[in-house]
Amino acid sequence: MMCETPYIYTPEIAQKDFERKANNCNRVWFAILLDDIVIGDVYLKNIDLQKGSSTLSIVLIQDCYKEKGYGTAVERTVLEYGFKELGLSVIYADVVLRNTRSQHVLEKIGFEYLHEDSFF
Repeated sequence: MMCETPYIYTPEIAQKDFERKANNCNRVWFAILLDDIVIGDVYLKNIDLQKGSSTLSIVLIQDCYKEKGYGTAVERTVLEYGFKELGLSVIYADVVLRNTRSQHVLEKIGFEYLHEDSFF
């Protein structure tokens, strides 16, 4: 599946992005691939192994990749990784308030609304 407007993710941009994210020891970052094309990324950030907590974030690059189940599947997989592999006991999620699609996906996979924060 290709979008009409491709997201330009050159090897140089990918390497720079990877180095920035990989060097953060409080974050685990994964690229989301579809047919060997990067369509987004998902990560656990603010990982605190002593408290057993982290925050889930996801970005799907273009709208043509949304509402197809990719985000739901990826988030479920990363949650499983966080709980089973990292031993986390709680994973939070952050979402932009106007992003009702993401809120719906988070509720569908078991998240509960806690509070709104104007910081972003």
